[in-house]
Amino acid sequence: MRFSQHSFMSPILKRLYLPRLGNRHPRLILARWCYFRRILEQWGEHSREGCSLARKPKAEPIVYPVCVRHSKSRKDVRLRHYFLCDSCAKEWSMNAFSGNRSLYNGEKVKGYCLLCNRIRTVRIRTWFLCDICHRVAGAIGRNHVASRQSRVFG
Repeated sequence: MRFSQHSFMSPILKRLYLPRLGNRHPRLILARWCYFRRILEQWGEHSREGCSLARKPKAEPIVYPVCVRHSKSRKDVRLRHYFLCDSCAKEWSMNAFSGNRSLYNGEKVKGYCLLCNRIRTVRIRTWFLCDICHRVAGAIGRNHVASRQSRVFG
């Protein structure tokens, strides 16, 4: 008689127990099954007596930062850095980021502004943005440059 013909074993225990035994004698398998069943019954008695088994504590839910552009919490939100002049930073804060000012404004340096792409006095500015909004914010500056150049050539 093959082990798979025993109908009293649950399918879950068959899957857990069978691969380790291989093609062994059915009586040996039945003896091990009875031993395993006794252990399970003993565990049940202990839990009824008040000796409960250790339970895994529930973890606090993970809270991700909120993207300032679309105001949703996402897993890929990071602190992003941009070099902007004061006028472009004000425009981005009001129009692109719904009035959310930058979290950090660095020291003034001479360099290229990301939005207007001109050499000006710029500061490093930081906002929490997701990956998609970060790419959109970088594309806004390239769009301004392209429209300015099309007016020059057109």
